Amino acid sequence: MRQMQALGWMHNRLRMISASFLVKDLLIDGDLAANNGGWQWTASTGVEPVPNFRIFNPTTQGERFDKQSEFIR
Repeated sequence: MRQMQALGWMHNRLRMISASFLVKDLLIDGDLAANNGGWQWTASTGVEPVPNFRIFNPTTQGERFDKQSEFIR
């Protein structure tokens, strides 16, 4: 969220992690118009819903894609 506020955009990987957390953990999902655009894949709505497989673990993602924790810092 800091990157979004400071720069006005988020890296794609960060958007997927954030979307997964909001939709799968906090159960925040109620905008059909947004689902048809950017949230549809993460929210598991639409033509290929897969509700149990599209869950991103922020810790695992960090270990895979930010091994030196440069982004997190």
